[in-house]
Amino acid sequence: MAFELKALYEAGIYVIIIGIWSEQNLLTYYNGDLSGRVEEMDLQWTDDELRDVLRKGEDALNIQFSDEIRNEMVESSYNNVGLLQRLAEKVCFLTEVTVSIKKYKQSKKIENVDIYTSARKDIINDLRQRYSKIYEVFERGFEETELKVYYNIFKAVSTLPTDKIIKGIPQHELPIKAQKFEPKIRHSDLTAALKRIEKLQISREITPFLVMYNENTREIHLVDREFIFYREFGSPDWEWLNQ
Repeated sequence: MAFELKALYEAGIYVIIIGIWSEQNLLTYYNGDLSGRVEEMDLQWTDDELRDVLRKGEDALNIQFSDEIRNEMVESSYNNVGLLQRLAEKVCFLTEVTVSIKKYKQSKKIENVDIYTSARKDIINDLRQRYSKIYEVFERGFEETELKVYYNIFKAVSTLPTDKIIKGIPQHELPIKAQKFEPKIRHSDLTAALKRIEKLQISREITPFLVMYNENTREIHLVDREFIFYREFGSPDWEWLNQ
């Protein structure tokens, strides 16, 4: 794709790509010829911006979320605007708001927290199959091995604090976590596995990726923010979370 983008640029055709990668300059990392031809804009959503998204939706539909529900949605979305919109959409469906009700002078108030809890459960149920598949992919890896390196990488990532997993995990911190589950794992085992972790996910049709590894910065990035949401509210039956 990088070579095709270069050809398009030289033909005077400019392309906008919306990507989900967590780190900067990936296109130029994979193809240095794109240097100077690509400009990246890193979009990170703040809590205030997410609340503004909700306010615009409320104005368009003539509804009003209670402060408690609004705060719950923002906090549960982990700065992921797509997840925020899914939560808001589900709450609207459960309260039978499917079109704008601007014909009414008074806005409809949505303040039953139980409705929000039900909406969150519905989304969790939608996600459960995806993360069951991801669990199986990392458990099996490319082949059955004694160390189960990919499985232990998955365990390590799933036990990291939320702020750490969002920011990115330096490679040197991963062995400490992984060796907690399998002391025989060496740094070289992890490095070799991380270099192939995207290939593993591609071969098992995991879209979007759960994690990516940047060899340049030596960091592991969580691509799929919904994973945090599922871990926090889905009560996954991963036995190591209770150890």
